[in-house]
Amino acid sequence: MAGDDDLIILLQLQDFAQSPPTYENSAKQKVLLWVDDHPENNVSLVNMARSVGIKVQQARSTQEALEFLDRNNWQAWDFKVITDMHRIENGNEVKDAGIKFIKELQYRKPPFPVLLYCSWMGNISLWKQEFSAVRLDATSSEAAAKKV
Repeated sequence: MAGDDDLIILLQLQDFAQSPPTYENSAKQKVLLWVDDHPENNVSLVNMARSVGIKVQQARSTQEALEFLDRNNWQAWDFKVITDMHRIENGNEVKDAGIKFIKELQYRKPPFPVLLYCSWMGNISLWKQEFSAVRLDATSSEAAAKKV
């Protein structure tokens, strides 16, 4: 049974899926890139997103996510990204993997929002200033995914 946070996220995902078209996104597929080395932790939210028509692409590493962006025309989509902060990358523990991914995104000057999952929120205002080219939000709460 879904918890309250899951229900809130489901309603927000439905809003995203059914949002009225605008000039900019009228023909665009809604796509969510979820970067997490443990995708099994996101199964319920990924299923919720898919159930309301959002295409979800999962990547287990920064490299895999960047390769996905390089191979695809994400500009043609109504596109959003969720990334976790801490990942195992190439067999090494990288406590700031999410920040390193956002640094790579900043070079691309993405017009899409990015949600960073992290357990420690102390530096969020610094990160938002440092990565001004990225529409960044961060949270330690699953409920904040509703913004994405």
